[in-house]
Amino acid sequence: MVALSSVGTKDALLDDTLFIHGRWIAARNEAELAIYPGGARGFTLFPSDLSKSATPRMDVFPERRFRLNRAKATQMIPATLARRRMVVET
Repeated sequence: MVALSSVGTKDALLDDTLFIHGRWIAARNEAELAIYPGGARGFTLFPSDLSKSATPRMDVFPERRFRLNRAKATQMIPATLARRRMVVET
């Protein structure tokens, strides 16, 4: 199994994210951790420079990790790809 954890340094759940990431690794799973300076909880849902730097990594993660094309990845995980794009583009 593989996971991408994205968290901001001002996120109230930063400690929890770091803990879960460590547990994920300890369970012999693959994991990536992305920490964004100044990011608060849900920072990727709002248009900002920080969001623009974080969302491309999240968007390509399924394709890169599972070697899927964008259409197939969007069908598999619409809650993360489609919803985030809708919020950022408005």
